[in-house]
Amino acid sequence: MARRLNKNNLILFLFFTCLLLLLALLICVIALLSGGRGEALPAEAEPGTEMVEARLLMEHAAAYDVSTEYLQLLLPGYLIYRDGTEYVFSPLDEHLEQHDYDWSALRYDFGRIHYADGRDVTYGVDVSTYQGEIDWQAVAEDGIDFAMVRLGYRGYSKGGLQIDEYALKNLDGAAAAGLEVGAYFFSQAISEAEAEEEARLALELLDGRELAYPVVFDMEEITEDAARTDALSIKERTDITLAFCRVIEEAGYQPMVYGNIKWLAGRIDLTRLHQYPLWLAQYYERPLFPYLFHMWQYTDSGEVAGIETTVDLNICFKPFGE
Repeated sequence: MARRLNKNNLILFLFFTCLLLLLALLICVIALLSGGRGEALPAEAEPGTEMVEARLLMEHAAAYDVSTEYLQLLLPGYLIYRDGTEYVFSPLDEHLEQHDYDWSALRYDFGRIHYADGRDVTYGVDVSTYQGEIDWQAVAEDGIDFAMVRLGYRGYSKGGLQIDEYALKNLDGAAAAGLEVGAYFFSQAISEAEAEEEARLALELLDGRELAYPVVFDMEEITEDAARTDALSIKERTDITLAFCRVIEEAGYQPMVYGNIKWLAGRIDLTRLHQYPLWLAQYYERPLFPYLFHMWQYTDSGEVAGIETTVDLNICFKPFGE
């Protein structure tokens, strides 16, 4: 009887041992199959540990055509933009003041963006001869608080100075309708002397009138053609910007600098222009620019009563003169 029990115990021991070995083998097979689907995450990640290396994102962004909006969310320590087909990852500059806007306070309503975090914001348009005749009273009744009026421009090929044919009519019409008014000049200056010439023309057109909003220096990249400004260096563009702003400031007006992210971050030196407010152009659902800016141009295809064409729409986050 005792021998029979020992034999049965041995059989049971061998049976359960084989069962455990089969179970372990099955677990290994499952692990191997699932391992090919992606890298396993650490079982216990330290708080704040980055699960994706910035270097890898930078290397593969172009290959997979990753949106800069998405990259900016993943890499908040960088200012990210595209320069042609290239991605630029610029570490944030500690010498430049960052804004404190809360983008969760943005609200979207039939093509308009509103911002409500308790601060005093205003909504505006910027116009030129391209908008033609404008019914400014209708504009004022359609929720628009201010207008930025183009005064003139310099040609990007031959460099001739031109006055916007609707400049004075728009300045007077917007003011008469109760809108606050600012102005801008489209520059293609290639020297400080030319920038000063542009500023003097702007002042001549303003003729001492009071403005609630700034006089803006607007130099842009001409993407559809070669331009006389293409060969300028960052230093030269910054010197030209400063020259325009100084003349405007000396005349008692508030200067301002306009640009998209590529221009502000990669074409001029913001550390030399920190004393002037910025007007950011970026047509996203929310801005991705980390540094302080006063105004945001969020679309070039807005619709406003009293304006027959599409028009640029803007939000001003920080009142001027305070």
